[in-house]
Amino acid sequence: MQPYNKNTLRLLVITLIAFASGYFMPTLPNFIIDIAIRSSIVGGLFILLIYKMQATPELNNKIRKQLNWISKKAN
Repeated sequence: MQPYNKNTLRLLVITLIAFASGYFMPTLPNFIIDIAIRSSIVGGLFILLIYKMQATPELNNKIRKQLNWISKKAN
């Protein structure tokens, strides 16, 4: 049983991209707004990249179920 596979590398790349996006983002004068905006962007980018690159099948299934639930509620 191997502890690492191709999905581990994908997750590492996604994490580095999300971290870099937050690190190189300019700071705002109000730190509370800065934290809210920065964490929303980094978290959203992280989840979007995980979903698009299909790094974790379990999480993709959960996201797909939530999107289906939201689309049913909208109708």
